[in-house]
Formats: sequence, structure tokens, C-alpha cells
Amino acid sequence: MTAQEVVLYFTLKYKGSWKEIFDAIKSREKIPENYDFEEMKKSIKSKYVTLLDPDYPNFLKQMIKPPFALFYYGDLNLINDNNLNLSVVGKRDNTLYGRQVCNELINDLSGKNINIISGFAHGIDSIAHKASLKNGIKTVAVLASGIDNCYPKENYNLYEDIKNKGLIISEYPNDTQVSHDNFAFRNRLIAVFSKCLLVIEGEQSSGTSMTVRYALENSRDVLCVPSNINSCSLCNDLIKDGADLIRNVDDILYYYKN
Repeated sequence: MTAQEVVLYFTLKYKGSWKEIFDAIKSREKIPENYDFEEMKKSIKSKYVTLLDPDYPNFLKQMIKPPFALFYYGDLNLINDNNLNLSVVGKRDNTLYGRQVCNELINDLSGKNINIISGFAHGIDSIAHKASLKNGIKTVAVLASGIDNCYPKENYNLYEDIKNKGLIISEYPNDTQVSHDNFAFRNRLIAVFSKCLLVIEGEQSSGTSMTVRYALENSRDVLCVPSNINSCSLCNDLIKDGADLIRNVDDILYYYKN
């Protein structure tokens, strides 16, 4: 058996749970004798890459708790140069204003050679993916579910479109079910896959705020669309604390000049 096969074995056994995989490797947990690694590989429908493979993205090795394996459909190169990526996050229950701003900014990014990263959830995530596809922009969906488990189910057509035209990626194999912890842990990847994180509506103590924290911990720039001054707004609080205010596409492109 190879080291890559060992990593893949524990990733499948523990369904992508980083801590359980780490503990199994650290304790040198035994693998059954005569285990059929070829059958194991055949059980995976998607493409995959382990932490020990040469085509595993180098920048991920620099982060705390890099994925032991990545499962994907589409073009993995879309995450390799994160200087050309913009992560977009926001509320699931977005307002009409949030939808309009998200659509307008991504529409104006058309032809600028910047890819859009998001988390495939309801709300701003889905709007960002759809706007990207509509405008011929490459988009990457980072799943909190197994790579073959489209969640939410009603995004199935969007899942297929991204699969064929961009990149669907997850550290969770096959049809692994979603959990609250998966969503929280997934957000660190959304943050590090890009040069900048754009926040369009959000609340304190939310998944969006957690993604902001990961972005700052990994030295990514945080950009925020301002909200109504009368609303309880994560964006306004972040701008007050020093995040850059985004008024139009030129404010975003400033960060991608070089």
C-alpha cells in the first residue's frame, strides 16, 4: 500500500472528518490485511487528490488543517491560482438589495479574468454562482456535503451546470451527509481559495462571520458591501473596524491589478 492509499482509506472510512482522520493516522490505526485498495478507488465516482499527491494545491499545505483529500468534478486548476479568485459570501435569507448588488457586481466582473468562489448554499451563494454562469465567469462551488450529494437538493441543475462548466469540490467523499460542523469547517476553504473575500449582507455569529475570521487568519483581504445604517449589519461593523467598503466593480478590481 502507498501513503496516498492510506490517507484515502481513512478519508473514506471517516467520511472526511478531519479530526478522525488525523487521529487514525497519528495512532497508526491498523488497516485490514489484504484490503482491496483498487476496489476502494473504484468506489469513488469523482476525481480526487490527496495531500500527498504532486497535484495537490501547494497553497493549501500552508494553512492550518489542510484537507487530507479533495474530491471534485471539473477543473481543479481554478483553485490553484487564488490570485485570480474572488470568494463571495452572504446571508441565506438575502434581501432584494443583496440580490441586486450581487448580480450587478458579478455582471461587471465579466471579462475581467476573475473566478467566483462560493459555498453553494441558499441566498447569496447561489445568486453568485448563477450570476457567474450567466456572465461566462468560471465559478467554484465548495460543498459542505459529500461530492456526490447535492445539497440543497433544489440546486441540482445548478450543481450540474457548475460541474460541467466550473468546479465542484469537497473534502467529503461520495454521498456523505451534511452536518452543522461540516458547514463551519468548509468555510475555511472558501476563505483561502481566493485573494479576497467579498461579503454581501451578513450577521454576527453566522457562517459568514466565521468565513471572515478564516480570511483574516489567512491574510486575505476582506471587502464589504455596506448595508442600511438602520440594520444590524455585519458588513457595516466590519467596515467600521477597517474592512474596505465596496461601491462598485472598480473597488474590487483595485485588488487584482497585479
